[in-house]
Amino acid sequence: MSPFELAAPSSLAEAIALLEHLRTGCSPSDAAAIEARIRANARTIDAMTAAEHRAANLPCAFLVGERCSAYEVRPSVCASFHSLSVDRCRHAFEHPHDAGTPRNSRPVALELKAFADAILEATEAGLADAGIANTKSELHQRLRDLLDSAV
Repeated sequence: MSPFELAAPSSLAEAIALLEHLRTGCSPSDAAAIEARIRANARTIDAMTAAEHRAANLPCAFLVGERCSAYEVRPSVCASFHSLSVDRCRHAFEHPHDAGTPRNSRPVALELKAFADAILEATEAGLADAGIANTKSELHQRLRDLLDSAV
């Protein structure tokens, strides 16, 4: 997973946090552009298989000038990815067929990855204990559905 791409499933709580950030933390013009990208990505993904989606390299709708505009509320999949090289991230995005090979290796702080995984497990356990479903779905599609239901 590259920060230039967001194809992994997200939880409802993560999507709600992003939607709140979109409404309160972005300028009106940025929010309108991000919402348009959310809707465009979701429409594109609707017609894809999971394999096609992984290979499509759709940029995350929250990227503004190749930077995350929602960094402080980014989904756990993004928070658990720690790269020390923009060039390697860009290569990972542009060459998904190299995934898992030395040509597409990305430096990762393993301690941070383990910490992020522990946070995810604790969050899932807390939601389960509270009786709250933690189903995951593709982020752009989930955000589009939340935008549509808020209208």
